[in-house]
Amino acid sequence: MIAYKHFIGLALFRTRGYFMKKRILFVMNNLGCGGAEKSLVTLLNCIDYSSYEVDLFLFEPEGVFMELLPPEVNLLPAPKYWKILNSSLAGSMKSLARDGRLDLMFCRGAQAIICRKFDSPERAEQYMWKFIKHAFSVLNGRYDAAIGYLEKNPVYFVVDRVKAARKIGWIHTNYSRLNINRNIEDRFFSKLDYIVTVSGECARILMNMFPGHESKVKIIENIIDPDLIRRMADMGGEAVEVEEEKEAKGANRTSITPGNPVRLVTVARLAEPKGIDLALEACRLLVRDGYKIIWRVIGDGPQRVQLESRIREYHLEYRFLLEGVKSNPYPYMKDADIYVQPSRYEGKSIAVEEAKLLCRPIVATAYGTVRDQIKDGINGLVADISPEGLYKSIKLLIDNKDLRSRLVNNLKKESVCGSREIIKLYRMIEG
Repeated sequence: MIAYKHFIGLALFRTRGYFMKKRILFVMNNLGCGGAEKSLVTLLNCIDYSSYEVDLFLFEPEGVFMELLPPEVNLLPAPKYWKILNSSLAGSMKSLARDGRLDLMFCRGAQAIICRKFDSPERAEQYMWKFIKHAFSVLNGRYDAAIGYLEKNPVYFVVDRVKAARKIGWIHTNYSRLNINRNIEDRFFSKLDYIVTVSGECARILMNMFPGHESKVKIIENIIDPDLIRRMADMGGEAVEVEEEKEAKGANRTSITPGNPVRLVTVARLAEPKGIDLALEACRLLVRDGYKIIWRVIGDGPQRVQLESRIREYHLEYRFLLEGVKSNPYPYMKDADIYVQPSRYEGKSIAVEEAKLLCRPIVATAYGTVRDQIKDGINGLVADISPEGLYKSIKLLIDNKDLRSRLVNNLKKESVCGSREIIKLYRMIEG
């Protein structure tokens, strides 16, 4: 836990001059495996609850990070019809008819038409909100601040279904990579007091795309708790060892040696933006050239079946391991010889920040915001967004012991501090 939170909260508390907590609402889809979800849980664990009363509204109260919610957070009841509207058309129509919700039956039909009309999931989500918002009642009470902690639906909910003195939308991605209707987004942004994003590059893109809201755009970098991450990293992993690792067990794992397989780790969803397919191709190239590696990918997602098929095709079943979702990925990261982030685009990668904290040599692709995190050749390597680019940078790190040592030593000198970031949030809430 970050120690400064009580001091900051107390200072703000005293300036108000009376003993009344401010009420904050956070809105999110769920707490499944993802960077934004992890960021939210970390932030909630850093808030000073002697000064703030926090409600959390989840469209679906489920996910790997649910168990990490602090007990002070008041989890609001789940919306009754959200899951029904997102189930099969026949099943949802049957359930809605049974409840006499003819209005929502119409909305579900419109939702099905929109899904067929738009190839872009972002545009579909934008156009569907007009209909699915009717599944939600306006929340009771009034908040001092309401925060939609992810782009699109959580922000739309805060605008349309919450009463609050201040409304904040939190953007975790590079908006230029989303296929959206800007006019729809502009209408919602016009009703927000602040638009928070996670990096300078993301802020620049938002201001260029929505110049009318330039003054609202603020940067709050993802908050990480160094003490918590280090403690979790020391808890030990649950990975199944492959034969090469069993042979090397007991050997010195502080450095890459000829007798040990090189351990690579990536923490990411198995989805197109995260570039796991690029990582697999880079793994194939490394194995082809005789490099003895084991590459673990922590996460799950829609590309799993496709990736598993290609892993079998390339005979990399013992080289490229899809480990699935882990509530504690940090032992894997700590144990890695090299951490790899093969993304096509990112808002700002939390996993890269965590690998930096754990002082792992890092290879990250040249996604738009990578320069906010990695200085090439100083605290990591920036590779071209291609299998060949990843291959060259990983090969360079494996072969060059002095370079690895220099990157690690530079990372040890970097400081990680979230105090400035949470103060920014407190100031927005306090006005």
